[in-house]
Amino acid sequence: MKNPKFNEKFNKIFNLELYQNNPSDYVHSHVDQIISLLLYAWAIANKPQSPKDTQIVALLLFISSESKGLLEQIRTGEGKTLILGLTAAFFALCGYAVDVVSSNRDLAIDGEQKCRTFFELLKLESGHICSENDDINHQSYRPDLSTKQGNIVYGEVGAFQRDILEDEFNNKKIFGIRYKDREKCLIIDEVDNMCLDRARHVLYLSHEIASLKWLETLFINLWAAVLRTEVNNSNEISQNIEDISYFMKKNIENKNIYVSEYLYDYVDYKLKRWIDSAFQGRIMREDDHFVLDIPKADGQNIQKHRTIIVVDKDTGTEQYSTRWSNGLAQFLELKYRRKLSVESLKAVFISNKTFFQRYKTHLYGLTGTLGSENSQSFLADLYNVQFADLPTSRKKSYYRFPSKASFEHEDWLDSIARESIQQVKIRPVLIICENVESTENIWNELIRHGVPPHTIAKYRRDGNNIEERFRKKSCYKR
Repeated sequence: MKNPKFNEKFNKIFNLELYQNNPSDYVHSHVDQIISLLLYAWAIANKPQSPKDTQIVALLLFISSESKGLLEQIRTGEGKTLILGLTAAFFALCGYAVDVVSSNRDLAIDGEQKCRTFFELLKLESGHICSENDDINHQSYRPDLSTKQGNIVYGEVGAFQRDILEDEFNNKKIFGIRYKDREKCLIIDEVDNMCLDRARHVLYLSHEIASLKWLETLFINLWAAVLRTEVNNSNEISQNIEDISYFMKKNIENKNIYVSEYLYDYVDYKLKRWIDSAFQGRIMREDDHFVLDIPKADGQNIQKHRTIIVVDKDTGTEQYSTRWSNGLAQFLELKYRRKLSVESLKAVFISNKTFFQRYKTHLYGLTGTLGSENSQSFLADLYNVQFADLPTSRKKSYYRFPSKASFEHEDWLDSIARESIQQVKIRPVLIICENVESTENIWNELIRHGVPPHTIAKYRRDGNNIEERFRKKSCYKR
């Protein structure tokens, strides 16, 4: 986007020798001038939207937090995308390599695209690492070395972790010299979910060993044994695991189940874990813990065959690069008659905690809920951060209806449908479901009550571009 007046103002600042010699010192010593420039740029790039007072305060708090990181609580609807964009731009102008982590791939792509024009006005390079093409993703890490400004990369936490492992352990030189002579800074969306709820989550780079293919016969026999077992309560499962383990070992010793001798120790070590996974797979349901469908990227199918796609129960997003370990993936493939994959071995790994701690005092985050005092104390000790609770930009005008409870599933669905039909006469209705299964059940119940299908926008999977649909037609006339 070209804006002669803005470009003149921008060039007057950033062509200065003081900025070229030390961008960070110059920006921090001229904060009022830089913030004025950022707000002006955002207003040009996003007419008629301008930052609100609370959003400016959020930016100022991030800037003033020098010796520690900062996690801010800001309510839903207060414009986190704008705050993330302003903060990323400020630290990129300081010369930092800025990484922005979202809770899923779709939000990362959307966040970068919404801020791209704003970044371009400030002559900042931005990109995301959410493409199916690794070469395109890796290009996002390569800044223009002729400028002192840093560049900005959006992505989900797993994508950054994978690239770190590939770069540092497999020597793929993904980052080039991006982090070599620059400070690095991490800005996190939904920080409580990733830093607290998922602090123990670990990303592995796995390796498939061809010889483990010979375990297929064992997996089939394990699955058959688990299906034959009667389980009346969860307390019985431990004893069932012991019994099946003993039975399988005897069959392996007697050559009734073939296992190569060089795999004996490995099988002995993993057998009980596999049996436990088989019991888990037996009770796991499609459209709850996972979906059975064709993976999508940017709304396009990336495979021809339906496969098991892990669903994150916290966010409802599909985890295309995630596979369950300890045989669980294989037992679900047997359950749903998919092609049986080979059990993989974990080679190198990194936890969420370790990843976030790499950024030291340059760790910044936003969330709708910071949690209890105990949670905040835990985060402060773990990541060396402090906290801020920001007020809303205006007084909220809403009230809560009395809660209703149903004892039967059919009554629960009926109540939701009747209440929705009543409320939609005067306002739009949003129904947030626990899983895909509930989405389908409520959809069918609304249809049963006579709601026309074309008046219901159903968001069932990643890649369903519901936001674009509502931009074109925000509500339905009744």
